[in-house]
Parts: sequence; structure tokens; C-alpha cells
Amino acid sequence: QTLKRFDRAEFAWGVADSLIEIGVRCVIAAGWAVDDGPAKIFADTFYREILNRRPFISAVAAAREAAWNADRRSNTWAAYQAYGDPNWVYRRGSGEAAVDVRSPREEFDGVASPLGLALALEEQAVRQKWMGAAAAVTLEKVRHLEARFATLWGGMGAVAEAFAVAYAEAGDRDRAIAWYERALQSNDASASMKAHEQLGNLLARRAWARADAAQPGSAAVSRARQEISDALRTLQALATLQPTVERHSLCGSAFKRLALLERKEGRAADEAVALQAAAQAYQRAETLALAHEDPALFYPALNRMALDLVVHVGQPKWPGLADPVVTAVRRSLLDKTQKDPDFWSHAGLVELDLYVAVARRELALHLGGLRSRLAALHERVSAVTSWGSVADNGTLVLRPYRAVAPAAEQRAADELLQQLQGYADGR
Repeated sequence: QTLKRFDRAEFAWGVADSLIEIGVRCVIAAGWAVDDGPAKIFADTFYREILNRRPFISAVAAAREAAWNADRRSNTWAAYQAYGDPNWVYRRGSGEAAVDVRSPREEFDGVASPLGLALALEEQAVRQKWMGAAAAVTLEKVRHLEARFATLWGGMGAVAEAFAVAYAEAGDRDRAIAWYERALQSNDASASMKAHEQLGNLLARRAWARADAAQPGSAAVSRARQEISDALRTLQALATLQPTVERHSLCGSAFKRLALLERKEGRAADEAVALQAAAQAYQRAETLALAHEDPALFYPALNRMALDLVVHVGQPKWPGLADPVVTAVRRSLLDKTQKDPDFWSHAGLVELDLYVAVARRELALHLGGLRSRLAALHERVSAVTSWGSVADNGTLVLRPYRAVAPAAEQRAADELLQQLQGYADGR
């Protein structure tokens, strides 16, 4: 073992990789032995920059340059390997905002290729969705990238799709839709198949948002109905061409929004037709998930459960949600949160308990716990697009329940709807 060649650079990489895997945000590891003088200069400069709230990547760059200038005969400056989040910024306390002190121009000066641009856009989408970035800040950065690079590389399908994803996560549906359409029209065909389905999804969501804000019976509602119908044709064609759990679920989601629109217009028969179509789409998704042992089984099953509530909530003889179904969905959710947790598995656990409370007419009894769990989840993930889906589900179930429930239950439903809508609006 002593005589065996030791690869210091590989060892440094292994240590850094293991640390990041357990949650460390940033790691610096020396790939070979360093000289004392330049090493001290590197450390002093790095920590000074970090304490001045410079991003990790900028602090490392400044420290390397300082070490190089301290002794240009030494290769110490090059020994330091940096891993992790390049834009991480040190915070002295939990109440201090994790802001990037660089201007957008300075932050994106290193973008020199279409791949670099796509990665920069993906980073903004991830920060917005999972790291609590302010939507206004994300939009400023994405607009800067658009103004600076759209003419140069925006005609590439993969780049256009990256712009669409970033705009969608920041809550600008109009720009996201425009970029998805551009991605699908690009000549290089580098946009993914997912761009097709996400465009249909966004078109249906935007149409329902416009209908919800319009006066019943207005031309705006009629246009929204047509837009949802157009989106459904696209989504159903994709689901027929290549059936997936996601595509059938998106069909169900679009039908749900069509049902909400018909409810707003007082067209009970058309609402019932849309709800039935949504249930059938989710059933197809659930069947596929079962056949492929998909861990996301809970998603279509939970949505189908919500539709069951909507159809039967006002019927006194309805026995309620079947215990085996509730148990199966809860098991799927818990399994997902333990093995591969995401926003939907955590939100689904809260939604499941909300649906059970509605079925038992015990919403007021469980209101405090439900609100606290929603607030805790929102503190961890504030993505407006994700919360928009949760708010739409809440609207679908709670509004008809409110119409037949006693006063205490009505107040509980109102509080939950107000909370969910606030999260969906970015408040």
C-alpha cells in the first residue's frame, strides 16, 4: 500500500463528492501538496471575499489570482479544486438574505456558448423552484440573458426550451409559452418531446387563469374555453402517440381546469362531462403507473380521489373515500418521501389529509394542522407554478364542499383557499 501510486487529485475529488452528497454546499480540496506562502495568501483572500459576501466562484477566482501573484514560480494557485454551488453566498444568520451581490452582467460574463446559456437558465429555474429565489430577481436575470443572447442562440430549440422553463418557474406564463412555441418551431429539432406537453399544460393553465379573472359569460371566458380545448387536443394526441403517466395526468389536469371554467359559467352538465373525462385520464395514468411500478402512482390516484369528492361531496348517502384507496395512496406517498422526496410527495400528504377531512366533514377540526403543514412546505419550496397546481386542486374540491357544508366548515374552507391562493400568487 505504501509503494502503490497515490492519485491525490482523484482523492480530493472523492472527498469533495462525498461531502456534497451528504449536504455540504461548497468544497475546496487541494489536488497536490501546496507551498506555505501562497497557501496562506489563498486562504486569507478566499475568506475575506466570502465574508464580504462574494459568491463562491468569485472568491475562489480572487484567491487563485492572489496566490499566483504571491509566487509565480509555485503551482499552488492551481492546486485548489472547487466543487459545489458556484453562486453560494455566505450568510451570517438565518435571517440574512442569500443574495448574489453581482449585477446580472457580471454574473453572466462567463456565458460563452449555447450550453453555457442553457445551464445558466437552468440554474435560475432551479433557484426559483427549490431555493426560494425572489421571482422578481429571477425575472430580471432571465430577461437580461434574453436581451443579451436571444439573437445569438435563441433560434436553437434546446436554448429556447431553457428560456421557457426559466420563465415558467418565475411565473411569466406568456413569455414561457412564447419560448416553448419558438423551441418547437426551431429548425435544429433540439427541443425535447417534453416541450410539447409543457406547452399544452401552460396553455391550459393560462386559459383558466384568464377565465377565473373574467366576468361570467364574457368573451374572455369563451376564448379561454377554446384555448383549453386546443391544449387538450395537443395533449391527447401526445398521450395517444406515446402514452406516459405524465401525459395522461396532464390531460386530466387540463380537463379539471375546463370543469372549473364550466362551473364558473354555471354549466353543470358540461362541468360533469369535463370531470368525467378528467377522471378517465387520471385512471389511465394510474393504470400505467401500476403496470410499470412507477413511484409516482400517488399523483394520478390522488387526483382521481379529488374528483370522486367533487362528484359525491353533497350526497348524504355517499360512504366516503374507501379506506383501502386512502391506505394505498398514503403508502405510495410515504414511500416516495422516504426514497426520493420532492415537492409533490410532501404536498400530496397534506392534500390527502385534506381530502379525508372533507369526506368526513371535519375540515374545521383539522384546519390548524393543515395550515401549519402547508406553511412549513411553502417555507421550503415557494415555486409559484407548483403551488398554482395545489391551489387549483383546492379550488376544485373546496368550493363545492363549501356550498353544502355548515358555517364552521365554510370558514375553514375559505381560510385554506385564501392561503393556497396566496402561495400561488407568490405571496
